[in-house]
Amino acid sequence: MFSGLTILISLLGFYGLVYFISITKTKELAVRKILGASYREILNYLGKGPVLYLIAAGVISLPLTYLLSENWLQNYAFRVSIAWWNLLLPILFFGFLIWILIVTKTYLVFKEKPVNSLRSE
Repeated sequence: MFSGLTILISLLGFYGLVYFISITKTKELAVRKILGASYREILNYLGKGPVLYLIAAGVISLPLTYLLSENWLQNYAFRVSIAWWNLLLPILFFGFLIWILIVTKTYLVFKEKPVNSLRSE
């Protein structure tokens, strides 16, 4: 239950990051759309930051988690080893959830008319 709550809170944080990027760059995205940017280009533009943050968090947390868990498991009588893919699966699952968030937000941004955001200029 607490793991699910942690995942939900972190997904809300990543959604807030993508939302903030899309709000602060609405005019730039509108100009890109007017100049012929495709959905994929806007998806790459909006998703670059959160994906880099996820990769950085994974690079920092994977070795640290492995070393701490191996040290903790040394104290038990029955030795249990942890496979590296057991630590990689949650990061891949979280990456998939972040990808879904980025794709949906990009679709909403791409669906908006560029005239509405450029009108206030």
